[in-house]
This record gives sequence, C-alpha cells and structure tokens, in this order.
Amino acid sequence: MFKRIGRDESRHLQICMTILENEWPGLTEDVKGQITKQLRAGFVFLPMILWEPPEGFWDLPPYFLHNHRVLMDHARDAGLGVLPFEEQAENWRVAIARVRAIVERWGIAFPAIPGVDVTGIEAEDIIPVF
Repeated sequence: MFKRIGRDESRHLQICMTILENEWPGLTEDVKGQITKQLRAGFVFLPMILWEPPEGFWDLPPYFLHNHRVLMDHARDAGLGVLPFEEQAENWRVAIARVRAIVERWGIAFPAIPGVDVTGIEAEDIIPVF
C-alpha cells in the first residue's frame, strides 16, 4: 500500500521543491492561510485512498471500516504488498512530517491531523470539495 519514495518519485518531489523555492517566499499571509486549509483538506481526502478514512468527515456506513480491514487483511495474505496496519500508520505519519517540514520553512501554519496525533492549528472551517 505504501512504499518508500523511489527514484522517479524523488525527482518529482525535487521538481516541486524547486518550484516552491522560487514561488513560496513571496506568498501573502492570506495565501498562506489558504495553503493551510488545502493541506488539511488533502489530509482528510488522502487517507481514504491510501490508508483508512478519518473519523468525522466521510459519511460511511457503520460496517465500512470493519469490512475495509478484512479486505486489507485478505490482500495482505494474498501477497499483494499491503503493509501491516501499524506500518501503514507510521508511513502516514512520516509523510505528514515531511510535508510539515517543507511548509513550515516558509512560515505556513500546519493543520492538526487527528487520527495520527499530529498537532497543529485547528482548522474547523475546512470543507474539502473533490
């Protein structure tokens, strides 16, 4: 499910970082606030695809999470490369920490990410639209 960043992904990240190095230092406080909101929205949306849905946002039936975990166990047992739950959670924390380190260099506040115990500013007014 998660893997370490490979050579191609690393190049893509470096391209993004170069663009950010050129553009972010001149951002206004208003734009920085929007980036914080977009980060929070992304960290609500991405776990649904890459790990598990965060509580309190997605309108899922009560049986979803149990069934999701059963299916993930079957995929793991079938040798499809799905990491154990604890490793998935740790990879998610590491990914969040990397993004946090990047944006905080430019004075952009990082949002709290409940579910993986990442502290930051509370962003209650964020409504992801995808």
